[in-house]
Amino acid sequence: MKVTRDVITDLLPLYFSDEASADTRALVDAYFASDPDFARHARAHPETSLPQTALPQPTEETEMLTLQRTRKLLNLRATLQGLAFFLTLLPLTFFVDSKTGAHWLFLDKPAAMTILIPLAVIAWGAWLTLRRRLRSSGI
Repeated sequence: MKVTRDVITDLLPLYFSDEASADTRALVDAYFASDPDFARHARAHPETSLPQTALPQPTEETEMLTLQRTRKLLNLRATLQGLAFFLTLLPLTFFVDSKTGAHWLFLDKPAAMTILIPLAVIAWGAWLTLRRRLRSSGI
């Protein structure tokens, strides 16, 4: 395969930012040796070889919708965390019966535990999922 000027032009941003591998640098240097005019032009104007990317500017409406959605997700995350703590700690509570005294919920109501423990696991899973989703978006 023949290395063309377009291929070298595509490699120039890596070459000038010193992020190219040794083989890529050797390839560009060899091409510069074979085409001194192109090498002179590329070295004189390295910024023109870099891609010019313009980031899109969000509109006010988009920013407001993003802010509202983020607030909703943060409120949901806080609610899920509170629910997860509640469901996790509820089995550790006790109730007092005037005739028999205090009873631990997890000892005296095992049927309730079969419901509370899976609900706590689901709440923690939902909270972790939402936390990861918010964290990956930079919040």
